Amino acid sequence: MRYYTLSEVANKLTKASRNMLVTQERVWHWIEKEGLHAERVPDNIRVGTRPYLIAESDLISFLQEKGWNVDLIFPA
Repeated sequence: MRYYTLSEVANKLTKASRNMLVTQERVWHWIEKEGLHAERVPDNIRVGTRPYLIAESDLISFLQEKGWNVDLIFPA
């Protein structure tokens, strides 16, 4: 299973949408308020300002609910 940082998710979605900027703050909002599941990274591992990882399967199901074309973002 693949895991993504908030930065990776924001970059991937921004590239896929072409007309919408997805920021790390937006992804964080999805985690805090809209139910996107993320796992905290142990303190001894550095992954950025917000040390959370999102499982690809959780991200795909969440984006499908939000109406994103996940086949374009995550090609098979």
